Amino acid sequence: MSALRINFLSNLAGNVWVAVIGLLSVPFYIQFIGVEAYGLIGFYGVLQSVFLILDLGFSASVHREVARSVVNLHDYKIASLVRTLEYIYWVIGIILGLSIILFSSFIGDHFLESTLPRTTLVNSIRLMGILIMFRWPVAIYMGGLFGLQKQFQFQIVNSLTETAKAVGAILIFKNIKADVQYFYYWQIVVSAFSICILFYLFWRNFPAKYRIFDPRSIKSIWRFSFGVSGITLVSILLSQMDKIILAKVLTLTNFSYYMLAYSVSSALSRLSSPVAQSFYPRFVQGVVSNNQTEMSSLYHKSSQLMAVMVIPASLVICFFAPDVMLLWTGSIETATRTGPILSLMIIGFALNCLVTIPYHLQLAYGWTKLAFYQNLIALLILAPVLYFFAREFGAIGAAVIWVTLNLGYVLISQQIMHRKILRSEKLKWYWSDLLFPALIGSAIVLSARFLLTLGSDRWLNLFVLFSVFLLTGAAILMSVRLPRQAFLTFFRKKVLS
Repeated sequence: MSALRINFLSNLAGNVWVAVIGLLSVPFYIQFIGVEAYGLIGFYGVLQSVFLILDLGFSASVHREVARSVVNLHDYKIASLVRTLEYIYWVIGIILGLSIILFSSFIGDHFLESTLPRTTLVNSIRLMGILIMFRWPVAIYMGGLFGLQKQFQFQIVNSLTETAKAVGAILIFKNIKADVQYFYYWQIVVSAFSICILFYLFWRNFPAKYRIFDPRSIKSIWRFSFGVSGITLVSILLSQMDKIILAKVLTLTNFSYYMLAYSVSSALSRLSSPVAQSFYPRFVQGVVSNNQTEMSSLYHKSSQLMAVMVIPASLVICFFAPDVMLLWTGSIETATRTGPILSLMIIGFALNCLVTIPYHLQLAYGWTKLAFYQNLIALLILAPVLYFFAREFGAIGAAVIWVTLNLGYVLISQQIMHRKILRSEKLKWYWSDLLFPALIGSAIVLSARFLLTLGSDRWLNLFVLFSVFLLTGAAILMSVRLPRQAFLTFFRKKVLS
């Protein structure tokens, strides 16, 4: 089995497992600690995402540089570069954690509107700071292992880590104390253990004598890192400003409902990221070899595979959003309040996932300006609009802006990209890789929406929705040429032979 296929399957299995564990654990969290306390868990996710601004493009640089040097791992330069960035990364993580601890009282008193006891609120925020210290360096080791194309190893560790976090937290809530603070105590213990494992898995590939801190090594990647850092800065502000604003203007309970919808829709990235993670090293190597025919084939294969992975789930969730939320939480009130938000957010995430392949292609070419300027322009235009919509229309208003942003990526940004990279492939990407499979999937899911009426039996509803998902996925798979050919070849060799 090829390295690309192994990486894709391991990334898919790992990401789906983590998504399932995450989604299954949320109803238990809410049952034991309540919706409002769950909002604190959602707030930690926002903090973690916002602080990615300080990644400075280092993790992407490690991924790219290790992928470029994968045949020469005994080179002093690559080991020295990663060790230097590793030290910087740990220092940043420690500073972030200490800053959160220092300002925990201010955040609890002036930013979050909560009825939780002040001691619980402030101490939970302090624990978030400690947790970030151990979670922050994960990105540098993940980038390194992905660049080495040892993605299977990372997914095993990550899957076990997330499973231990979720199962352990539920057992603690049930048998010790249903307190959100204990959630963070357990997260810290598991995260500290997992970072040690990732450290070992990455560095065992490099001779110890080459693991030298040398600030001069950063000179070779500063331009790319600076570009990615700029993209990360404006991207995070764009993707997180809805939650930052809503955390301020909504009560913690209403913010929790928004975060529930976000948890479901963002899980879509667990289906899309395996494709981007698996193909990106191949993009980098294709750029190095300057093989345009191979790059074109890889581009459409990955884009069509992305459509197969993303479109079926997003359409089913969009048109059956209240049913999905009721199936997930078992609460009619939660399903009613989050359903409309989820319908919009899942479309925004689907569009965002579909442009992930073009974005990674730009990174492979070292072209960071387009993504930076498109996000900067969008931020300047949409930030004030989002603030108005969030204050006037609440969570629904924020979801509308999220869809608008990602629709702009598809309709405008890709026009610009294809003027410079793979210029003759634009129409094929829009029609064969995006629009045609979306039309096929929409026809099936809309038909199911009008023909089917879900009842009160949760297991039957799960069977019906999963059947619609499988039927939609099969139809889209058969509608796109490259994944269809790969599937039929695999089926003939492994099943019929």
